[in-house]
Amino acid sequence: MNIENKSLGDIVATYPATKLVFDKAGIDYCCGGERLLEETYKESAIEPEQLLKDLIQASERTTTEPNWMKASYRELIRHIVATHHRFIEDTIDETVDLTGKIYRVHGNHHPELREVFSTVSNLRNELKMHMIDEETAEFPAIEDYEETRSKAALEKAQSLVQKLRDDHDAAGDALRKIRELTNNYELPEDACPTYYKTLDMLRKLEDDMHTHVHLENNILFKRIMAESA
Repeated sequence: MNIENKSLGDIVATYPATKLVFDKAGIDYCCGGERLLEETYKESAIEPEQLLKDLIQASERTTTEPNWMKASYRELIRHIVATHHRFIEDTIDETVDLTGKIYRVHGNHHPELREVFSTVSNLRNELKMHMIDEETAEFPAIEDYEETRSKAALEKAQSLVQKLRDDHDAAGDALRKIRELTNNYELPEDACPTYYKTLDMLRKLEDDMHTHVHLENNILFKRIMAESA
């Protein structure tokens, strides 16, 4: 496969190991998954030749991850909910609380923490509502279409996709803002153990959200939008 002629989302969907390369390069393959690789070279932290080499090497590695392009909608949805929705539910409140704590303790010397706290707090609220929308409306609509293959069910599922994609774009913007404000999660010299834990949890949130949004935008939603009744 000529990787340079494929979209970022298609590259990661076909070769899951490449997502680690994109993460290292600072390239958004989830919300920006429709772009071609050559369109992203300017934003990469890695030289184009090295990035391409790393991607080709990653594409040749085998993984144990299921082929979500061929899985049933139900299987993919169950995986998203059980793995990524539950991760957010289990960790987001603690992440916000910790961010508030380091802002109160270190805010005088690190005023950017105020905006980090505000951004992650707003992100929490948006994600919780977003997941409810998915689990009560969009996901059941997709599963209903998979079961009935009716035109009405397909139209309902497709009509809900764009709002969810817009929500993902907003979440992606928030995550990029947090990364920029924390200078790529760099620990300051006066960081305490709580500061370390907070940045670690913010990084894990970003990592999980990249995979989460990729599975939805570049696989689940793309597949349902390509369906025709």
